[in-house]
Amino acid sequence: MNKIAFAQNTLNKLSDKEIAEFKQKYGEVYHIKLNVKGCDEDKPEFKECWLHRPGRKELGHAHVESRKTNGDPYIYNEILAKDCWLAATRQFLRMIGIFSACRPSSMRL
Repeated sequence: MNKIAFAQNTLNKLSDKEIAEFKQKYGEVYHIKLNVKGCDEDKPEFKECWLHRPGRKELGHAHVESRKTNGDPYIYNEILAKDCWLAATRQFLRMIGIFSACRPSSMRL
């Protein structure tokens, strides 16, 4: 399976087969699942996101773009997320601040 550019990507979920194919291509695939209603809610509402491990190309692009904004870490995270995006609801990108708190070792599939 080929990766779809962020602007054209409408995938909300990945199948096990797709995950395996992306793992072969990128080495690692990260799955992030968040309860957007918070821990106190009776009925959780989960949003999910699948990202591939960033390579030099993605890291370099995020670095160059964030330097244009004096090293804004949120711009860096947003660019990196879009460049590594495999599938998710668009709402997930609005929660981009969570990428600062996520550790890749805890998300590995």
